[in-house]
Amino acid sequence: MKNFTSTYLKLSSDFYSLSKPEVSNSEKSLILYNDELAKKLGLPDYSELEKLQIFSGEKSFEGQDSFAMVYAGHQFGHFNPRLGDGRAVIIGEASGFDIQLKGSGKTAYSRRGDGKSPIGPVVREYLLSEYMNNVNISTTRSLAAVRTEDVIVRNTISYGGIFTRVAKSHLRIGSFQYFAAKGELDRVRELADYTIDRLFPSIKDDQNPYLSLFQKVASKQVQLIPHWMSVGFIHGVMNTDNTSISGETIDYGPCAFMDEFDYYKVFSSIDRDSRYAFGNQPQIIMWNLARFADTLIPLISSTQDDAVSLLETELKYYNELLVSNQRREFAKKLGVVDESYSDKDDELIELFLLYLQEEELDFTNSFRALSSLLDGDTSSFPENDRFHKFKDSWFKRIEGKDIELVKRELNMVNPFIIPRNHLIEEAIVKANEGDFELFNELNTAFLKPFETNEKYTKFTLPPKDSEKVKMTFCGT
Repeated sequence: MKNFTSTYLKLSSDFYSLSKPEVSNSEKSLILYNDELAKKLGLPDYSELEKLQIFSGEKSFEGQDSFAMVYAGHQFGHFNPRLGDGRAVIIGEASGFDIQLKGSGKTAYSRRGDGKSPIGPVVREYLLSEYMNNVNISTTRSLAAVRTEDVIVRNTISYGGIFTRVAKSHLRIGSFQYFAAKGELDRVRELADYTIDRLFPSIKDDQNPYLSLFQKVASKQVQLIPHWMSVGFIHGVMNTDNTSISGETIDYGPCAFMDEFDYYKVFSSIDRDSRYAFGNQPQIIMWNLARFADTLIPLISSTQDDAVSLLETELKYYNELLVSNQRREFAKKLGVVDESYSDKDDELIELFLLYLQEEELDFTNSFRALSSLLDGDTSSFPENDRFHKFKDSWFKRIEGKDIELVKRELNMVNPFIIPRNHLIEEAIVKANEGDFELFNELNTAFLKPFETNEKYTKFTLPPKDSEKVKMTFCGT
């Protein structure tokens, strides 16, 4: 197999633990392989057997030691000083991207777990991460999905799976927290220097590169979360160990997409206090960034007060930028991003969202139906005083614009299709039975999520009451 070495292994050995994937003795099958992504990574044209062998962990890249990364993290606000990849190993680095197997067995950080994954999380992460990529949201990618006949016991009993994830980097805020909590400043500096070299080389010669590092990470995160919210995505477990330094959406555990709009919506079975509810995600990312800032204080200035003052200024700035980005994302969904944008547009956005929440209307379909509303079609909207107030205000706001252009712009930012929770659950159930027809059909449908396609209209329908998914699980 082609040699893909990892730059992370050049760091001190306490940053990781060498760990080989556990080879399952059960029957295995390759569910799906992402040829488009493989070409982007410069991977060889593997045979079907080679694909199965490599991405089930049977064979490794030539000369490459696989490893699990160590990190800490605030989980639901509580600090755990030692976490790490408990069921994942990085098997190589290609074209600057990490290639990681998830669900491939125990590592040094498994904490009494078996390191295996049920097939469900594999199906979920493959479909959702590729969808996010296709709606232009920064995300890790899906390279391969393997099903095994291993019996996995979690909240249910299912067959096993191994997922191959591709990321610009698997570094997390928790990676910095691990060494900062131990007071190992040299290790924090080593990690920061590595991060700059690999992800942000343009800031290497800045006057204060570690402050620039914070700015780079914060900038990416305050762009990412408004993008999530614009498509109704709820991550479900925004711990600092699940917050990527590279600004990618990472760790698709108990995540979900809203059907009916609810600002306070929660799906995750482990989010009992609604910490990571849909509407809380902006304030949580700022809290996470503050924890990242904590780790960089000694690097930014030898005087703690000076470092804290600088970082507090940055946090205030990025909080304001986050609010601005969120306004802009939702303004685009109403087609009102232009030179005359004002606070009145914020009121218009709030009016529409309040209407959706009170009427319990489908978030995705309601925004998509706005282009039809411009043609006079009100069938998607229950008519009441609030609706008419919104409609009149919106029509007045876009008066004088090229309506056909507005309609096209609306359909470029309001998806036709999303990964409906009930469909993902159905695909998981069928995959566990060895049936991947729905999985493959959804994967194809998600390739062009903004394009109206009558063939996939069935996937745009909100769930019936009996189909609604009220709770999602992380699968660990």
